[in-house]
Order: sequence, then C-alpha cells, then structure tokens
Amino acid sequence: MAENRWYDEAGRADSDATGRTEPSRDDAAAPEVEAAAADARTNDATTYYYAYPSAYSASYSSSNLRTERAGYGAVDAQGGQRAERTEIRALYPAVSRPHGTARPQEWTVRPKRGGMLRTVLVSMLVGALTMGGLMFASDRYDWFGGSATSAGTAATGGGNGVDNGVRVAANTPAQSSGSAAALPMNIADMVEKASPAVVKIETYSTRSTNRFFDDDIFRFFFGDEWTQPSRPNQPQPIGMGSGFFFDKAGYILTNEHVISGADEIYVTVLGHKDRYKAQKLGTSRDLDLAVLKINGNGDFPTLPFGDSDKLRVGDWVTAIGNPVGFDHSVSVGVLSAKERKFDIRDGAGSRTYDHMLQTDASINPGNSGGPLLNLAGEVVGINTAVSAQAQGIGFAIPSSTVLEVLDNLKNNVKTPVPFLGITMRDVAGLPDEWKKQLGISSDEGVIVVSVIENGPAAKSDIQPYDVIVSFDGQTVKNAEDLQAKLKATKPGQRVSVGLIREGRRMTTAVIVGDRNDYVN
Repeated sequence: MAENRWYDEAGRADSDATGRTEPSRDDAAAPEVEAAAADARTNDATTYYYAYPSAYSASYSSSNLRTERAGYGAVDAQGGQRAERTEIRALYPAVSRPHGTARPQEWTVRPKRGGMLRTVLVSMLVGALTMGGLMFASDRYDWFGGSATSAGTAATGGGNGVDNGVRVAANTPAQSSGSAAALPMNIADMVEKASPAVVKIETYSTRSTNRFFDDDIFRFFFGDEWTQPSRPNQPQPIGMGSGFFFDKAGYILTNEHVISGADEIYVTVLGHKDRYKAQKLGTSRDLDLAVLKINGNGDFPTLPFGDSDKLRVGDWVTAIGNPVGFDHSVSVGVLSAKERKFDIRDGAGSRTYDHMLQTDASINPGNSGGPLLNLAGEVVGINTAVSAQAQGIGFAIPSSTVLEVLDNLKNNVKTPVPFLGITMRDVAGLPDEWKKQLGISSDEGVIVVSVIENGPAAKSDIQPYDVIVSFDGQTVKNAEDLQAKLKATKPGQRVSVGLIREGRRMTTAVIVGDRNDYVN
C-alpha cells in the first residue's frame, strides 16, 4: 500500500484543535491504520530547523565538542522521527598507495635524454618573446591605467535605497557573470561590510516549565534535567538564533520559530557592550517570519534586500549567523537549487515551506533567521532549515517571499491566510475496503478526517468521512492539489465544494475563512 499522509488544508499533519479521527467507520480497521502509521514514521525523511536551545550553548565546551541537531523532523501526521546524536570525530589521513597492482616502489620516472644547454637557450628565448608581447599589449590597451572602475565599487553601488532601510537593488544583477564581482575573492570585503548588521537573538521563558524542553525530541537531546520546573517568574533560556537589521531604526527580521514561545527576547549587536531587550511585532507562522524592534540610537547598520528571482543555480552565496554559539560565523557555498518544497513538524503542528532556496553553504544550529547574501552583500534569503539525511543541503526563504509581507510584519498586520478548517488525507492508497465503505471507486480526491468546530467547513455542513472531489468547479486530485487551489482564493470568497457522502454526490457552498481568526 502506498504511503499515506494526513494533512490539513494548509499542509499540516493532523489538527491540534480537534485531534485526529481515523478515516474508517469500522473499528476493525484500526490495526491497519496503526500499522500504516508505523510504516510512515519509519520511512519519513527529516528536515530540521536550525535555531537551537540555549541549553546546548550552556553545556558546550571545547573539551566535549558535539553536534546535536536541534529541531523537529519533517514527518507525516502519525508522528516524528528522532534524530541521532553524532559525536565529532577527528579524521586522520590514511597512508595510500598508487592505484593498481604495482607496489609503490615499482613506480619510477625515466629521465629524458638531451642536452641541458639547448633546453636553457630555448627557455630564455621563449621568455623574452613573452615579456615583450605583454609589455606591448599593456602599453597599447592601457591595462594599468586609472580609468577602470573597481569591482568592489561597482558591486556595492547602484542600489535603490529608501529611508526606512529596506532596499532592493533592482538595477544591479544578482550576480555579474564573468566579472570580478562573481569571484569568491571579494567575499571577505563583502562580509566585513555586512557583518555589523547581523545580530544574535536569545529567548527566555518565565513559565514554570518549558514547552520546548517538554517535547520528546528535546528530552532525547538534552535529558530530563532540562524539563524540571524552574522558579516562578525566573527567566529561563530556551533558544538562540540569528537575525539582521533591515531598518536603521532598530527593526530586525528573523524566523518565527526562533522566537516562538518566548516571553523575553534579547538581541546582541556587534560592537555594543550591552544586550537590547526586543519587542515582538508581526509574525507569520505559515511563512516562518517575524519582525522584532529594539530601541537604541536610531542608526543601526542595515542590510539591503536583493532579488532572489534573479539568482541562478551555481551563483555564490554566503551565510552569516551564530551557529552553536560562535558569533558571526561565515560559510560560503553556491545556490544548489530553487523552488524546493517540504514540510517540517513542530510542537504546534506542521509547516509547509514553498519556493525555498537550496544551498550547500553550511547552515548549523543557531543560523536560523540569519541572512543568505549574494556577492553584492544583498539579502537573497533567510536561513531556515537543513536536511538531516545529508550534508551540504540547507534551505532559505527567498527574499521575494519576504518582501511581499515585510510591511505587514513591521506594522503588526496579519497576512490573510485562506482556511477551510479541516484535516484530510489522500484517497489514493486507501484500502479497497475503505473505498467501498465510502462509496468511491476513483483514486482522486481527499477524505475529510476531522472538521474544526465553527470553522468554515463546519458551517457548511462538511463532515468527517466526506470525500472532496472538486473545489470551486475544478477537480481535486489530492491534498496538495486542494491546498494549491485554496491558496489561490481569498478569505471571504464564496466557493463551491463537490462531495461524495456515503456514495451520494452533493455540492455545498463554503465561505473561505482566514486562519488568523482561528489560530493564535
């Protein structure tokens, strides 16, 4: 049987609001459901956030270096897969031998025969001719004149700056192929200018227990000592990540998962002795973005935004952040791919990430929320996650996605999110017995697993075990297809939904809701 996943209409596995209902009216089918769930958990791939709990930093020392992947796996609705802890081990060079069956001592170099004097004379003649040609060309084309513009100046100029610090260099190509700006020798200069705008973010909770460390994954990483009750109202560190200034008045962009669950947020700015207490402004859980504000002298260094749509696979990119507590660490790589999509499950459900950038620039715990820069020092992505099954596969939210919602986040205006209020499962792969009970014969459509009370679907009498076969007049193939069609609508829009209920076809009208009205 094909692998089955449980979704809500935003791509989330299960529903925290209503729990999960098995897609069968026959209790005898329950063992089959559990077996399928166990199989799905075994085969699931894993993708992780790369902010990390500060407990890791507290226990970190040069004498016991270790890597611990802090985050939640991208799993199906039936459960998550724990990551393995991998100790850092030194790899010593091994003595190698020449390829083949011959012993090393059998490999020799046979000297060429001939007079040494003839060789010296020919070399001198060739050298003289080469130098003469270079001198003529230099004088003829003014190679060393003062008319050339430095690559560094060209790369950093020409941006469309605005007073609020948000800048997109629309007239500057993302990478200048064939020019000095495309060579990695300029990265050091770019990093020197960009680093002051990158900040370290530390989060604290004043609750008696920490919801992050109560999670089974964090128990596995850090042990039960991190889950014991703390003194009431005594701030306890819960995490650390990165961010950067996009407005000189003290506005900072980071990932939502970096500051999620925090009662207090502190920001460390390069060159400043004291930390700043930050105010959380707008957040978007669906996009995993958040804006913070600190008060200061009103003239913080900022980073401009570049156009991620102009990036090409193979372009150089640079990540700056605070991996495992090492402030302002820099890693360099290339853009490996664009338009990646995956799910990550966390304590509040599951997030679906679309249009992600993939890079082999090293991203580690603490990098989340930091900038991914092109060689002009422009932000083309927000470092967010990494694959746990392979090295050199990191992901960043593209700047094109960020700029669509940045003003709303800055002004704490919620971005509308189309919402039906159901969890669902693909019909494809269901056992024939289930299909017979549901009165369907096709593999197309989704089965409604549960319905959120007073949600848009509930108000339109959509019920568990209904099979949705069309949405707004278009055939629904699977859960992913329905999610895409829902995203194309707007909250408040009236759409028709085609259903099969106990073998009977019917149509109902649904008014699309806004997820912000149902989820905190």
